[in-house]
Amino acid sequence: MLSRMVGAGLLDRDTFEEVSNDSSATVQAVAVAVMAGMAIGFGAGPGYGIPINFVITHFVWWVVWVFLAYLLLPAVFHIPEVEWGSIARTTGFAQAPALLLVLLNVVPQIGTSLYMIIVVVVGLWWMLATTVAIRQSLHLQSTRWAAGVAFTWFIPSVVIELVEL
Repeated sequence: MLSRMVGAGLLDRDTFEEVSNDSSATVQAVAVAVMAGMAIGFGAGPGYGIPINFVITHFVWWVVWVFLAYLLLPAVFHIPEVEWGSIARTTGFAQAPALLLVLLNVVPQIGTSLYMIIVVVVGLWWMLATTVAIRQSLHLQSTRWAAGVAFTWFIPSVVIELVEL
């Protein structure tokens, strides 16, 4: 699981392809998504607590988005067959970069500028990972279309998470 998380973090297409095709990796992908929610909540939350409502909201939004992607994307991209699990596994592992947001609460006396730099860098990294995940799970030829789909996950996710915090 750790090597897959690293591969996802490195934006390795082969890792996403492997995860996409390995149905036994679904539980691992769920674990990564839950850990990402915890890391974001821990990093952004006050003190050293993890807001449980935040973790639940993060996880539920991810599940809802994967379900909507499963229902809508085959028609949009004229893909004959898409497996829900493939989208879930790849986008679950794509959340691996978000685990770095735990640094926001671990590093003592982190300044506002450094805080924002970490948030932006990790956010962009996470968006890129999600783009690669979508491209591999849907077998898209266009990175632009994959980025557009990733955007539909990422922007509402950020808004929901800001509201929760």
